[in-house]
Amino acid sequence: MRNPDTCYQGIMYMNNETDKVSYPDNAIIPEQTDKDREMLPKFIVTGYETIDTNFISFLLPKLEEGYKMRNGM
Repeated sequence: MRNPDTCYQGIMYMNNETDKVSYPDNAIIPEQTDKDREMLPKFIVTGYETIDTNFISFLLPKLEEGYKMRNGM
């Protein structure tokens, strides 16, 4: 994620009949934006020895397309 600090990492309770989710009384739930939830690749494996501007111009639209598919844009 672009900003993992905005993720709640703690206990949550879910009622299986109503799908209602609740948290402990002292839980602090951080607010997130769509940009915070954006999944970013940590690395890209390529067969090229060097990465030039042609490769980058090919790669960037592919990454943007993947972002749009995951975030429903």
